[in-house]
Amino acid sequence: ARVIHAVGVGMIMPTTMTMVYAVVPRERIGSAMGIFGLAMMVAPAAGPTLGGYLVEYINWRWVFTINLPIGVIGTFLALALLPEFPRNKIGSFDAWGFITSALGLFCMLFALSQGSDWGWTSFRIVMLFYIAFSFLLLFVYHELTTPFPLLELRVFKYATFSIGNMMMMMLNVVMFAGIYYITYYLQTVRGLGAFHAGIIMLPPALVSAFMLPISGRMFDRLGPKIPVGGGLLVLGVMTYFLTKMDVMTPVYHIVIWNMLRCVGIGMAMMPMQTAIMSQLPQSLVGRGSAITNIVSRVSSSLGLAALTVFVTNQMTNHAAYLTWTASGANLSSLLADHQLSASTAAALLQVKISQMAFVQALQELFLIVTICTIIAAIPVVFLKSGQGGHQEAKTEAAENLSET
Repeated sequence: ARVIHAVGVGMIMPTTMTMVYAVVPRERIGSAMGIFGLAMMVAPAAGPTLGGYLVEYINWRWVFTINLPIGVIGTFLALALLPEFPRNKIGSFDAWGFITSALGLFCMLFALSQGSDWGWTSFRIVMLFYIAFSFLLLFVYHELTTPFPLLELRVFKYATFSIGNMMMMMLNVVMFAGIYYITYYLQTVRGLGAFHAGIIMLPPALVSAFMLPISGRMFDRLGPKIPVGGGLLVLGVMTYFLTKMDVMTPVYHIVIWNMLRCVGIGMAMMPMQTAIMSQLPQSLVGRGSAITNIVSRVSSSLGLAALTVFVTNQMTNHAAYLTWTASGANLSSLLADHQLSASTAAALLQVKISQMAFVQALQELFLIVTICTIIAAIPVVFLKSGQGGHQEAKTEAAENLSET
């Protein structure tokens, strides 16, 4: 069911972005992408809060059921309102490209998800990684040699497109790490319910959505370097503040840090996305959009899987150390202060050790995420304003007119 769901999402995202680039003049594309990004952020802003309410007070199945009327209404609106666009001949379906990419990505994600349970040096995990890299290498070779590729990898010859996608990979990992692990911290360490945790995550998401149109206007006036560089600077500084988070950190501190963090995400996200696409000629926007969406989805999945492995391993190490250093005095203190039985006090002590181990692992995680943000900021100086793609599009149109 999730695979079928992903097929629908995979068709929608590149198509909508391609339509935006088809109808909006290049000199106003930053503002248009800001509004497009605002629409994309409504769901992440409302999703955790609405989902938390459904899970906590109604039934978790409604998290999925609620999408049925949305899908039906969206289908009728698309049929009624979307205009027709000129169609290009793209050749036959690239079955080998589909098979090699699907098998390669599946094996890689499966290996990352099962590595902790099976052991990273186990035969099954090693073979999964070997199969994944083999199929992905075959995929790249096939796409560069077939006349009708599933993904037009030749778009990576545009420097801004390549640099921007590498930065987008880092930014996606940083963004989703914050969303996932702050929510997890609020529920497991602070004991908040799903709805309450969703309410706390709502203001940062709204701040990010508010910043997207502003950053789009900044792109049109200043180009990508200032909004992207400034956004990544704010994001890096505020992510570093999260390394100070512990078991007793006031929740409002976390909300403020996360809101300022989302100011950086909102400043950097759409100008970076716009810079990536604006260097491409109009004929390649659809192909480039598909690749950018794949890079975003795969990088967030792989990054979150790798960070989860790191957190799990660090939690185990910290818990072992804390258990070894926990003296009998701690247990005696719980017995005396709360008048608990020995077994209950021991269980309570173990819970506290688990929470402290998780928080220490989380501090190290956000330090790594801070470093990733710094690395992502380095190539900002190479981003271009997008005029190259605009001029190339004009040249291509002139050549087509001349041929006609």
